[in-house]
Amino acid sequence: GAVVCLLLSGMGTEAAAREGNLVQTCADTTSASREDAHDQDQHPLLKMLLQLMASSSAASGHFQASVLGLCLKVLVKLAENASSDLLPRFSCVFPVLPQCLGSALPLPCVLLAVELLSVLLDHDSLAWQLCSHPGCLLLRLYMYITSRPDRTASETQWLQLEQEVVWLLAKLSVQSPAPA
Repeated sequence: GAVVCLLLSGMGTEAAAREGNLVQTCADTTSASREDAHDQDQHPLLKMLLQLMASSSAASGHFQASVLGLCLKVLVKLAENASSDLLPRFSCVFPVLPQCLGSALPLPCVLLAVELLSVLLDHDSLAWQLCSHPGCLLLRLYMYITSRPDRTASETQWLQLEQEVVWLLAKLSVQSPAPA
């Protein structure tokens, strides 16, 4: 929990080291994240993870897809372990996510992106951001599923992706329509 708080705190590694107490840092960060998650700087490791994710989703190849998959797995785990007060800090992933739904990417990467979105929808403000994001993530998801560009994926994998998207849409339909 302390690691999740530190990564989502927006504090640099030097500032966190000076702070000395991760639990206190987490408590301070939680109250700060309620105020405005967008105005704080990102932790250097989170920033590096997002840069790695962006560059690996822009390039094609097996190695890049593997790197993207690992980045998405880390983000999914961070989101799953983050408190609801820290979830708004994940708004920084929305600019990168449209690239993770491109037709050149393998289905497992897209599935991880859907899992991440599903976890993030637990917070009303993130659900609203998803719907109002200019990258139109839901349309990209629809286009990916209907075109089925990953010819190496099995029918079972496609069905799993479709099921996850249905769960995502069901979750989205019960969220409040405006930011909290």
